[in-house]
Amino acid sequence: MSIKFPNLKRFFSLFLAAVMMVSLLAVNAHTADRRKITDYGDAYGHWAYEALAWAADAVAAMVERGYVSGYNDGRLNPKGQITRAEMAQIMSNIFQSVHDSGDLTGTHRDTVLVRGTVSIKNAVFESDLILANGLGEKALDLNNITVKGRLVVWGGSAVNISGKSTVAGVVTPRNDGPVQVVFDAAATELSKKDCSIVYPNDMDKGNKVLFTDKADKPAIAFDLPAYRYVGDSVSVKTTLTGAEAVTWELTHDGKSIAMPEGFTKDGGTLALAEAGK
Repeated sequence: MSIKFPNLKRFFSLFLAAVMMVSLLAVNAHTADRRKITDYGDAYGHWAYEALAWAADAVAAMVERGYVSGYNDGRLNPKGQITRAEMAQIMSNIFQSVHDSGDLTGTHRDTVLVRGTVSIKNAVFESDLILANGLGEKALDLNNITVKGRLVVWGGSAVNISGKSTVAGVVTPRNDGPVQVVFDAAATELSKKDCSIVYPNDMDKGNKVLFTDKADKPAIAFDLPAYRYVGDSVSVKTTLTGAEAVTWELTHDGKSIAMPEGFTKDGGTLALAEAGK
C-alpha cells in the first residue's frame, strides 16, 4: 500500500522560510492572527494548514507585518514552489535598511539591521532595531535614541544605552555568547517603566538587561571660619567623582545669602568685602 502526498514544496518552503524569519526577528508568532492566512482561499482547508499549526502561526505573523503578501489574485499558492525571487522579495520587505559602518541617525520607519560597528545616536526607529550576530564581541553605544518597536540583540558583548533614550522593548536571543544591555541613569528613567524585556528560552544564560538607578544627590555641609578680617579670602576646593554639576548655597546665621560669582563644581573663592559680610 502506498500513500501519495500532495505537492508540499511551496507549503513547506514557505512555512520554513516564515519560521526562519520569525526566529531571526524574535517575533512572538503565537500572538499573530491566523485569520491573516485564511484570507487566502487556497490556504484555508489545506491539510498542512491544520497539521502544521505551529508553522501557520509563523506565516500569519509574516503576513500580519506585511512581509508576505501572496499573489494579486488572492492566492497564497500552497501547492506551488517558492522561487528565489519571492524569497528575495520577502527579505527585501523585511530588511530595507542594512548598516555595516558609519553613522546611524534620523528617523527610520522600517526594520533596521546593524551588522557592524555603527555609531547610533540621535535616531528614531519606528519599527525594530536588530543587532546582528556579525557584531561578535563588539561593544555598541546607543545615545539619544527612540525604539518604538523592539531592540533585538543577536550580537555584541555589550550594548550601552544612554542619554535621552526610550526603548519600548528588548529581546536578547544571542545564543553564541553572553551580552549585556545596560541603560544608564537617564535612559533608565525614561525607559524602565514601560520597557518589555523578553529572554528567549534558547538564549545564552548570561544575557542580561540592566537598568541603572539614579543616584541620590548628596548634600555636603561644612563651616567656614567664624572670624576673618576685611580683605581676607577663603578658598573652597572640591574633588567629586562622577558629578556633572554642583549647586552651592551660602548661609549666614541660618539664612541664605547670595553666592559670589565664579563658583563652579570644583569650588571657588569667598572674600570678606566689609565687616559682617
